[in-house]
Amino acid sequence: MSPSWPPDAPHPPPGSPAPEAEGPSLSGLDTRFYDQLPEAICICTRDGRLLYLNPAAVQLLGQPLGELLGRIFWEQLPAMVDTPLQHAFQRAALTGEPAQFDTYYANSDRWFSHRIYASGDLIYAFAVDITDQKRADETLRLNSRILESMSEGVCLVDDQGTLLYTNPAWDQMFGYERGELTGTRMTFQNAYPPQERVRVVQELLTHLKTQGKWAGEILYPRKDGTLLNLYVRLTAMELGGRQHYICVHEDITDRKRDEVRRQQLSREVESARAETEAERRRLHQLFTEAPAGIALLQGPQHVYIFSNPLNTELIGTREVMGKPVREALSRAEEQGFISVLDQVYSTGETFVAKEGPAHFRQPDGSMRQEYLDIIVQPTRDAAGEIDGIAVFIFKVTEKVLARQKLEVLAEELRRSEERLRTLVEASSVILWSTDAKGGVVEDSPSWRTYTGQTLERWLAPEGWLEALHPEDRGKTIEAWNLAITHRHNYEVEFRLHRADGTYRYVQSRAVLLHQPDGSPREWFGAITDIHQRKQGELQLQQSIRMRDEFLSVASHELRTPLTPLNLLLHGLQRAASAQPDTPFTQLVTRSAEAGRRQIQRLVQLVEDLLDVSRIAEGRLQPRLEEMDLAALAQEVVSRFELQAATAGCPLELHAPRPVMGQWDRLRLEQVLVNLVDNALKYSPGRPVSLRIETRGDKAVLHVRDEGIGIPHEHQSRIFERFERAVSERHYGGLGLGLFITRQIIRAHGGDIRVESTPGVETTFTVELPLVSSA
Repeated sequence: MSPSWPPDAPHPPPGSPAPEAEGPSLSGLDTRFYDQLPEAICICTRDGRLLYLNPAAVQLLGQPLGELLGRIFWEQLPAMVDTPLQHAFQRAALTGEPAQFDTYYANSDRWFSHRIYASGDLIYAFAVDITDQKRADETLRLNSRILESMSEGVCLVDDQGTLLYTNPAWDQMFGYERGELTGTRMTFQNAYPPQERVRVVQELLTHLKTQGKWAGEILYPRKDGTLLNLYVRLTAMELGGRQHYICVHEDITDRKRDEVRRQQLSREVESARAETEAERRRLHQLFTEAPAGIALLQGPQHVYIFSNPLNTELIGTREVMGKPVREALSRAEEQGFISVLDQVYSTGETFVAKEGPAHFRQPDGSMRQEYLDIIVQPTRDAAGEIDGIAVFIFKVTEKVLARQKLEVLAEELRRSEERLRTLVEASSVILWSTDAKGGVVEDSPSWRTYTGQTLERWLAPEGWLEALHPEDRGKTIEAWNLAITHRHNYEVEFRLHRADGTYRYVQSRAVLLHQPDGSPREWFGAITDIHQRKQGELQLQQSIRMRDEFLSVASHELRTPLTPLNLLLHGLQRAASAQPDTPFTQLVTRSAEAGRRQIQRLVQLVEDLLDVSRIAEGRLQPRLEEMDLAALAQEVVSRFELQAATAGCPLELHAPRPVMGQWDRLRLEQVLVNLVDNALKYSPGRPVSLRIETRGDKAVLHVRDEGIGIPHEHQSRIFERFERAVSERHYGGLGLGLFITRQIIRAHGGDIRVESTPGVETTFTVELPLVSSA
């Protein structure tokens, strides 16, 4: 059958004469029934000669009946050669095997269903156009694939409540296996939880009756009993004379949860605004009474818009409001202050100056020198653009002068030590010798001259000990006996009685001389007066104790005003936020927040100084308790989430299980805060990760970042006090964090180490015994 058969080709009426043909004939065969059938029917001989075509076949083939009957099918229709139809025909002719198959003809874009079977000498061929059915099936398969790929859950229910179909998204949404509920009976009444049933069913039935569809939000139970928030669209349709319902479910659980969170956040924001309004009124008082000079400057000309009393006192100018700094401070340009302000305003980088000297003109015309810590940082408008500068001035004159006094004392000690060395070199040395067993056998005039001992007492067994201070005799004889026993060099310090009746510190050294054969021969020694050096060391130790006491006192004194200042700044910020949103209130809010950050930084510096004092005094003793290190790490990480997000640092904690041990919770929290804060500070925009695990009888903490790294030559000294591996200009701090961290860890019987590849990654590893040995 040619794929180009025209559907409207004429055909002869039934009963038209056929040409004469040899071989089998149709005599006796009633074809009237075939003439009435809508499917095309051909009857052929086994060699393919056409004997009969019903009207449907003639119309399908598109040629006059007279041109076809009696002729070979394949010769008249060469397009059908070597097709599935010819192959099936030939098999039926040779073997009598019937065939039924569907074939697609591309030229006409049509599908046909063929049936072929043999009966005696005749072959019967039937053909039916099934193109519409095929296309309908394809459309059905396409629609099925669309349903299968939809993210919404879709199900089909008949009017008896039988679930006929569910797509994969529906099964997954409600926790069922694929097709698990297909064929089960459901009703709209029991499809919803009791608390929703009455409202949903009444609303649903009303809409289905009047509009044929329904849509709304419901709570729907999963297989495990948990409830989902769903948006449901239900449509009624008639299939096979019966009512069916298509139901589309959209899971809006997360959306509803987000709505609840947004509502809660909105309430919290409103509460915060109310609280800020209540605190705004105290802001001006806070700035006015702050123990630091505070000034707010606006615009590129740095015009004063605020100056608290202490700042006004420091600069010695009464009227500064509304004036540029150049006009208000006559020597600002000369002292480089204007260039600092310009740099901060143009670059947005905070400037910090420690203990810088500054000169201020007094009312009587004289100049007063002060030492100041100055922090200059930009302020920004609502769009994030720099619109001014905040200046914080802390007077540290007394601290600097005290440290200068300590430096002068240290220099005097150094000079005293130099004089001591000169004196020792110029003074006479006591020389002495003994036999190999330590017995005194020779006179030592220098000994007797220095000590005033008689020759008899010097030569008496251990008579020399009588010249030593009673408190030093035990350690001295012990050191001497060990040197004789082990034959190593002898060195000891003790107080020696001088002829004038005083005791002076001396250092005694001796070496063992040997015979040519290597056997011990004698001890030869020398005693040097080190009294002045020892006095200098004691004085230096006293100076160090005085320094540590000064740091402790200064730290306590610094911390005392910071707490009320922080509270006042917080109150000022809350009070400003409660006022109408104006440029001034925005400026005050930003300035107060900046002030609070700087105060917090000062508080941390003070705490570090206090910890250094505690360490120096041996008072850093951990208070042990049973605790979970993993839970503590989670708290610290959550506290740093905002700072990490601001710095663009993904912050991750891997602590899959509790890690219990006996530690000081507050001190370990200090360790975690120091390590995480350092990681975020030195790796902006890069990930930071923490991992906590157990290894044997130890808990192990790893803090890893991908920041600037630490050169190998600095890795051994970063744990010392006041040591840093980076420029103080770019990274603030006293260099105490890692020193304190190591002291805390050692106090717990643990250890800390660092591994770093500059520019690649840095990992700090802390090991703590699960049962502390502190």
